[in-house]
Order: sequence, then C-alpha cells, then structure tokens
Amino acid sequence: RRYADVRHKINLAKSCKITFFYPSLQLYFNFKTVWQYKRFIFKVSLCILLFSHSLSIYAQESNKSTLIDSLLTLFYTNNNSAIKIKAIDSVAHIHEHVDSTLKYAQLELEMVDKNDHPNEYANALRYSAWSYYFKKQHTEAIPLLFDAIETYEVINSKDNLATTQILLANILIELNQYSDANEYYHKALNIHIERN
Repeated sequence: RRYADVRHKINLAKSCKITFFYPSLQLYFNFKTVWQYKRFIFKVSLCILLFSHSLSIYAQESNKSTLIDSLLTLFYTNNNSAIKIKAIDSVAHIHEHVDSTLKYAQLELEMVDKNDHPNEYANALRYSAWSYYFKKQHTEAIPLLFDAIETYEVINSKDNLATTQILLANILIELNQYSDANEYYHKALNIHIERN
C-alpha cells in the first residue's frame, strides 16, 4: 500500500492533468511536468491581470468622458451663470486634449468677470497657458500665467498659486531662463512646505 502511495505521487508529479468543463466546450490540458503546469498557471494569471487592467483603464476614460458630457450638458442647458461657470471650469480642468482645453478655457474667460469670480478667472488663464505650453507657444502662455499668479495672490489661493508657479518655471526652463525658473520653483516649494 505504501509503495502504491509513493508511486501515485511520482506519477502525479510527472503528469499534471487539468480538465475545464464549459456548457458546450470541454478543454483538456495535459502537462508533462509540474514546471509546465506552473508556467501555464503563471501565463493565465498574467493574461487575466493584463485584461482586467485594460478594462480598468477603459472604464476610467469612459467615466471621464461621461463626466465631461454631463458637465457640458449642464453648461448648455442651465440658465444660472454661476453653475455654468463652475461647469465650464470643471470641463477645462478635466479635459486633456490641448485644443479642447484651450477652447473651453477661452469660453470661460469670456463668461467670467475678474472681480466677481476671481478664482475661475485665474483658473481659465492657467488652463489657457497650459494649452499654449504644450503647443510650444510660450510667449502666449507667460503673460497669462503672470496674470493668474497675481489673481491667486489677491484671493490667497495657495495651492493654485504653487501649481501656476511650477508651470511658469517649466516654461522658463524651456526658454533657458534658469535663474527665473529657479525662483518660481522655490516659491512653489515654499508654499508646499508652508501648507504641510
């Protein structure tokens, strides 16, 4: 009996067999060694992981697109100007396509008054500058960023101020103005240190 148990374990180690049953399909895998079985399980696990990750990315992009569509519907159908401004500000912030971001930021700039909605006004300037930055139109972006920085300082919006200063520093680096860029990086860093 003991010999039969040992022999059974040896045979199991030599040949791993797995059978999957589906309602109309039977899959049968015959593995010659345990190593082949482990490789197969690893490959299947990897495929499942990659597939689930790609579904997750697709779902995130789909959710972002749905959110943008909802905000644009709110913008075009609502008569309350404050809600319209918040909606278009959110669209310009969420949208990642350079030309669309610029379009929505310009639309927001046309709607807002610097005195009534200073945060949204500065946001629209920053979004426009971001678009110009990625289009490599730095001379268009710099004045917008200086105006946004000035507005954020007046309303004491520290996080937005730091973000805008970093964007300005990035542009100055590309224009080889390293000392000015370093100054804005340090200002942004000091804000973050102060906030945390």
